[in-house]
Amino acid sequence: MAAIIAEGLAFSDSTSSDGLALQPGVVTAGIGPAGATSPIVSFDLTPKGGQRAFAIAAGSLQPSKDHAAFRLLVVDTSSPTWSAAQVQPNP
Repeated sequence: MAAIIAEGLAFSDSTSSDGLALQPGVVTAGIGPAGATSPIVSFDLTPKGGQRAFAIAAGSLQPSKDHAAFRLLVVDTSSPTWSAAQVQPNP
């Protein structure tokens, strides 16, 4: 079983502003509704040593022409000029 990094975060909640330390390598992040025992969507992330980043869940699980598909926006704050990347869900 994979380690749980954060759980029980409601919409608009976040982890501590101090951040969480992750080991370099592939981390699978799962997102699901409150009370669920399994994620409804998961993402493979690859943090690098010394990297400082945060992720924002964005989009719709039922996308349409007016609503973008669900994805993670990963914002890297390791340098003075922050950058963001979109991560698509695992198939």
